[in-house]
Amino acid sequence: MNFYRFSILCITFFFILLSENTLANTSSLSDTYGGATYKTFGAFRLNPFQERRDGKYVSPRKQTEKKANKAKKDDGPTESSLTKNRQGNGNGLIRPYIGFNYGFDSSQLNANFIDNGSQANYGLDGNAYGVFVGIHLNPFHSSIRLSAEGFYENIVGAQASDTNITPLSPSFQKKNNMGVSLLPGYQFTDKMQLFIRLGSVWSEFKYKNTLVGKQNISKYDNGFQYGLGALYNLFNHIGIRAEYDRINYANLNYTGTGGLNENLDYQSNEFKLGLEVVF
Repeated sequence: MNFYRFSILCITFFFILLSENTLANTSSLSDTYGGATYKTFGAFRLNPFQERRDGKYVSPRKQTEKKANKAKKDDGPTESSLTKNRQGNGNGLIRPYIGFNYGFDSSQLNANFIDNGSQANYGLDGNAYGVFVGIHLNPFHSSIRLSAEGFYENIVGAQASDTNITPLSPSFQKKNNMGVSLLPGYQFTDKMQLFIRLGSVWSEFKYKNTLVGKQNISKYDNGFQYGLGALYNLFNHIGIRAEYDRINYANLNYTGTGGLNENLDYQSNEFKLGLEVVF
């Protein structure tokens, strides 16, 4: 019995001495882990985990990482994320695309009938249905863009006739457009891009008159195309665009037997809406 009491007394005395020795050094001892600072008692750490308000315990390192991630979100998207989105959500520097468009084609014709000394102006207005295929490029890893495109458009209803020019009674018709273009542009936001179009176009024009052997003549005329447009990305791979283009053609000359001697000068304006799918 005396031995039992003596043992209890010794153990109690030992813990009292240990606590007095460690408490004396508390003010000068601290440890930092993952950004959280806490007190130590000798070889023992107090509060080795940082307690959150919801009662769960999270290590200081995890807590620091969560605070850093939250700070990034509060600051908004980083430049690297914007650049990635502007490159097509990380799909690379070259992105092929296809699409179709619908629009209005308005052509002005200045006709010079040299054989009888007459001149006249005509308007050829019609609807344009077209398809296009191209590639989007991001050569500078920035908001400056460049696209290369080929297209074909069928023109419906663009025609005019004149029975006052005798003996020719001419009629004119624009049939189609085909061409290639470069589209330099600037990406203002992740969804909106403005671009200009610079290209070369070949268009088929049909000319009729009443002269024997010259009643139906079709020719292709080459022209320089330039315009302005906007592209808006509806979804990741689908966008809509609107544009205005003008085409300046070289003169078409018709000379031959039967007194045929005409010079036709065409200029065209186009207003188009399009839908494109990017791969």
